[in-house]
Formats: sequence, C-alpha cells, structure tokens
Amino acid sequence: RVGACLGQVVFSSQVTRLGTTALAAHSLALTAEQAFYIPGYGMQAAAATLCGNALGARDGKRLRDVARTSVLLAVGVMAVTGSILFLFPGFMMSLFTPDEQVIELGQSVLRIVAVSEPIFGASIILEGVFDGIGDTRTPLVISIATMWGVRILATYICVNWLHLGLTAVWCCMVADNVARGALLFGADDYLLKPFRDQELTHAVARVCRKMESAPAANPTAVKKEPEATGYVRQAMDYIAGHYADENISIATIAEHLCVSEGHLSHVFKKQTGMTVTNYLTKTRIDAAMALLQTGRVKVYEAAAAVGY
Repeated sequence: RVGACLGQVVFSSQVTRLGTTALAAHSLALTAEQAFYIPGYGMQAAAATLCGNALGARDGKRLRDVARTSVLLAVGVMAVTGSILFLFPGFMMSLFTPDEQVIELGQSVLRIVAVSEPIFGASIILEGVFDGIGDTRTPLVISIATMWGVRILATYICVNWLHLGLTAVWCCMVADNVARGALLFGADDYLLKPFRDQELTHAVARVCRKMESAPAANPTAVKKEPEATGYVRQAMDYIAGHYADENISIATIAEHLCVSEGHLSHVFKKQTGMTVTNYLTKTRIDAAMALLQTGRVKVYEAAAAVGY
C-alpha cells in the first residue's frame, strides 16, 4: 500500500505541471468518478468472503462459479454506471464547480475513463478473489508494477517529453487499469515453487477452462496390461482416452460398456490384479509424470490436465 500510495503522490505531482486548471479538473473528475466505482468495491468484499468460504470447504467448483459470477456481475454493473458517466460528465462536473474551463476539461477525461469502467470493475473483483483465498502478494505485485511501470512512466513521458495535456494523462491512467486487469486474469503465471495449498487451489480454478479445452496427455505414456481381454481391455482403452475427465468413475465406464459395475469390477480385478479406481489413479499419475518430464508445465497444470 505504501508503494501504491506513493505512486499516487508522484502521479499527482506530474499533473500539477499542467497548471491549476488541469489540476482542478483532475481532482474534481477523480471525485466524480468515485461515485461510479464504489459498487465495485462493495462487490469485492462480498466476492472475497464467498471465495474464502469456498476455499475453506475445498469446493473448487463453487470457487470458480463465485469468481466468474462476481466478475460478470461487476462488469455488468460498471458498464451501466460507466455509460451514465459517459453520457452526463458535464452534469457531474457542474456539481463541484461553476468554472466552465474546468467543467469542459473534466468532462473530456471522464468520458475517457468511463469506457474502461467495466475492465476496472473486473480487476477490482479479481483483487477481492485473491484476497479471499489468502494470496495478497499477486495483486500487490501487479498493482505496483502497473502503477509505476505503466501509469507513472507513461505520464512522465507524456507530460515532460511530449508536452501533452490532461487527456493524455488520463489515457495513461486507463492503460494502468487495463494492464492490471489483464495481468490479474493471467496471474496463474505468478505461482512459483514452493507454493501454498490455497495458491494451488486457486490456480487450478483459474486454468480449469483452458485445461478442459486442451488435448489430453499422450495416451502412449500410459501403460496397458497386454494380457487384458474383452471388457477389461475396453475399459482400459476408455480410461486411456478419458482419464482427464474429472467425472470419470467406474459407473461411467460400466455405462459406456453396457455392463454392470459389479461384473466389471470382478473381471477387471481378476485380469489386472487391481481395482478400476486404482488403475485410473495409476493412469493419471503416469500421464502427469510424462507431462512433468517435458519441463514445459507446472505441477498444478499437470494435475489439472489429468483430471485432478
């Protein structure tokens, strides 16, 4: 927070170089904008609590659903508030000052930031999700990086080198918000070993959709028992092609083969010396090991790819 607050001070100091009118328009526009993103911070608190509860219950599906729903809700609400801000910026500025120059400049920058409100809303919720699962490091690093690397650096260049005005400064601020949201959406790349259980759980939730559409690990890496025949061979082939499905079970395998679970369990154990569940676990472990040996995936990615 010290780094972020210091960044705001440095950012404001750059605005003062533009003159008193620009500084007045900047300060009042920030005040006017606050009324339109306050709902996002209210939803952030709710998202943090709900995600924390889902993590405590070790319910990955509920965690994903809560995070997804919260982001969509925030984007929708702030799209509406952003539209209002875009349509009536002059009215909002007139509530704080009668100065026509300040109002004119203020409404220009408010229209710029209004377009980015939905993205800002998504980033607010994602910060809450990270807070809820106990990972405060990732949003902190991203916030400081975008504040200093995007907003302040770009503002310094625009003000001191290019001699641009307040409109360019607010474009830099919007770029900061957009970059922060984009990095938070891809923040699973920030998990490094050693990691905590809650970091791993959240990372799996975030890459789940990508892994569902990704091809399964090479089935040739899975060892098959050559002596297996009949239903057992078919069951092993089915497992080799579907082990990445987290819902696979002896029930789904038996249903696919049109045999009873009891019969399949009996013949499978007789021919292979292990249960269907144990064979599925072995298959997944073998596939995960094959993925890890490539050196191109992380542990949690390999776990998600094989159905965990």
